[in-house]
Amino acid sequence: MDTIAQIYDAWVAEQSTQKPRTYLGGSMLGHECERYLWYNFRHCTAEEFSGRMYKLFNRGHLEEFRFVDDLKKIGVVVHEFDKNGKQFAYKDIGGHAGGHLDGACKGLPEQPETWHLLEFKTHSLKSFNKVKKDGVLKSKPQHYAQMQVYMNWSGLPRSYYMAVCKDTDELYGEFIEKDDRYAQNLLERAKRVITSDTPPERCTDKPNAFICRFCSARELCWGTSEKPAPLPFKSCRSCVHSTAELDGDGRWSCSLHKKDIEDTSKPCDKHLLNPHLLGEWATTVDSDGESITYEAGDITFTQGSKDDQYKTEDLMHLPKDMIGKEPLELLKKTLGLQVTGTRHLTEADELNINQNN
Repeated sequence: MDTIAQIYDAWVAEQSTQKPRTYLGGSMLGHECERYLWYNFRHCTAEEFSGRMYKLFNRGHLEEFRFVDDLKKIGVVVHEFDKNGKQFAYKDIGGHAGGHLDGACKGLPEQPETWHLLEFKTHSLKSFNKVKKDGVLKSKPQHYAQMQVYMNWSGLPRSYYMAVCKDTDELYGEFIEKDDRYAQNLLERAKRVITSDTPPERCTDKPNAFICRFCSARELCWGTSEKPAPLPFKSCRSCVHSTAELDGDGRWSCSLHKKDIEDTSKPCDKHLLNPHLLGEWATTVDSDGESITYEAGDITFTQGSKDDQYKTEDLMHLPKDMIGKEPLELLKKTLGLQVTGTRHLTEADELNINQNN
């Protein structure tokens, strides 16, 4: 493997060790689809990119120093860190929503006496030209929403959106006025996402709509996967027993164990999948608190932690057309699998399934 390929692989390896964000980020609240936000907050979807793309995303962080340096060159006072030397951070809705500011400044030539929130973005040539032509609200509504929420949290009256074209190094700046009603609507939306046990309505009724085509939650949302619950990993957040509480700093509770969840990325072996994650494929017919029985077409099966019940891992990895066709243990034996409630199938397991299906 050559040098460049190894560098890209190193980026992928580094990103694979990162835990998913534990809060709904302010940078996402303007996303067109509320349902996608719900899946994301519940850790039911994960973005995967090539090493080149991860390196490209990192360029945006590296560019922040240059933005600050350019502003300071013309005498603007810039604060990119708080008194503790960290980015300005805000939390809301019981600590389940939040974000970090790129900075704040005073002394911009157009309004030298007003403190402004700073938002820095990098763009491709096509994206940059669109922002210049149409403005932030029309061309990048998610960026606009991010600034409105950050102004609401910080109390700053205006924002300065500063963009750079990665192709030409041309700069663009735009002033954004604070809109309290707009921000409040976004925060009410965030609260709905955080407190709901069921996924919101889709933003479109067409699975081939542009917004759906490249969405990481597409198969889960539309039920197009051959697997009942194509989740990237198991999390307490996808368990029917978990609740995002609003009286603490991002606190989650478990109704089964009657206690707070210390780390939602470490679910127990009694994980019981939220039935809504099976979509329209299966219908709930019974539940006793520790198991759920479903009907899917002409078959009936039960999810729970007992040996003869399907574990969350089974529903994440076994094909739909194998579920309920024969006793679970016989099915695993036939496929040569040792699937338990505490591990995922290996690549070899999945290959075995595919060869036997």
